[in-house]
Amino acid sequence: MSEDRLDRMVERAATEVLRTPGSAKRLPALLCRTWPDAPALEVALALSIAARSLELYFAEGSPSHRDAADCWRMAALTACEVHAARCLGLAHERAGDLLAYWQAQDARAEAPPAEPEKSGA
Repeated sequence: MSEDRLDRMVERAATEVLRTPGSAKRLPALLCRTWPDAPALEVALALSIAARSLELYFAEGSPSHRDAADCWRMAALTACEVHAARCLGLAHERAGDLLAYWQAQDARAEAPPAEPEKSGA
């Protein structure tokens, strides 16, 4: 793990949340696109550190403190997605692997339903 990269990821995540309230849901993909060669779980770690920083530096009840909860959720979901990809036997080591996994999920969700098989009755 590169401490410099992790620091940049945390800074980018926190800055994005502070600049655009409610943006936490876009952070995993943003970090994965920016650092596709980073370990996938490093993205979850960066989101966790950013969330904790927001909690520490902003008063309870403030918008930025509330956005910390969204960062925590995105960190947890990102880690779960890494595990899901691993369980499916898919590439899951790098942030770029997560992007490919998400794109495949999106493509399946947008695909028309398969035609039912016709039986020869």
